[in-house]
Amino acid sequence: MLHVQDVPGFQWILIHTGNTDEHTSGCLIVGDSQENNQLKKDGFIGRSTQAYKRIYPPIAKALENGEEVTITYIDYDSVL
Repeated sequence: MLHVQDVPGFQWILIHTGNTDEHTSGCLIVGDSQENNQLKKDGFIGRSTQAYKRIYPPIAKALENGEEVTITYIDYDSVL
């Protein structure tokens, strides 16, 4: 399973499938659609399994080839 490394104060931030906040404890859930949890009480991530199956192979291949893979988290509330 993919995971995020080198985050100060955190470890084992997994990248995985899921649809709601009940499916994560701070991990990154991927998907192809989403409902904004700022507009609706509970957000929802859709087509999560399909998205994970799409992103996993190229990321795994890059890591196997010794390439550096990075991810950027953006808080859109702070940029709007």
